[in-house]
Amino acid sequence: MSPQLRTELRELLQRATQIEALAGMENLHAVTNLHQDWLPAVEQTQGTVRQLSQQMRRLLDDKVFLENKRIMQLIRNVESSALAAREQPPTGDFIAIAAPSVDITLPFERPLYEPSRRVLVDDDVLTADDADVDAGALFSQFHVDKERLKANIDAVLAEAEQATLAEVAAAYPVTQGLAEIVAYYQLATESDWASINPETSQQISWQLPDGGIREATIEQIIFGRPA
Repeated sequence: MSPQLRTELRELLQRATQIEALAGMENLHAVTNLHQDWLPAVEQTQGTVRQLSQQMRRLLDDKVFLENKRIMQLIRNVESSALAAREQPPTGDFIAIAAPSVDITLPFERPLYEPSRRVLVDDDVLTADDADVDAGALFSQFHVDKERLKANIDAVLAEAEQATLAEVAAAYPVTQGLAEIVAYYQLATESDWASINPETSQQISWQLPDGGIREATIEQIIFGRPA
């Protein structure tokens, strides 16, 4: 601690003895000599640190000695093995070293630069006669609830170990057309309990609002009961 800090500490301890709340305490004068009582504790702490340093140095010296002794034993073993093999060298290849080689690159064997071909694009804009086109289909958007489709599959699988999409559609008819079939197909590709058989096809049909019938031929989708 620097002299300036010791002076500041002494002044703070002297001011502490002048606090009215501490005036009735016994041995209050000992507070002013508190910094002097720390000196024996500091010396004792330094002595303990000094002993620990000596013990650690002695431990490291012993460890280095044992390691050097082990290294010398290994060296003597290698020397004795080499002397024993001098009279009777081992047969066959003792060691194999890859022959040095240089990678040869011939610049003239590389293909020459070939400019890209120009693609002619017909940018003529043709005006279509769409006076009779019904644009209402563009605004009749709807959402396919996948949770409802999962519930349909679970209801069918409650009575069977597995079921095809055709069986699910037979129990719960398709009401949203091709979009609903695509949603079923997406559920099959994203789940581990469904498989798609590309070698077998199945027909799924649904009824339009005007009474017409639509039919789609897709790959066979088999839903299995989750384990």
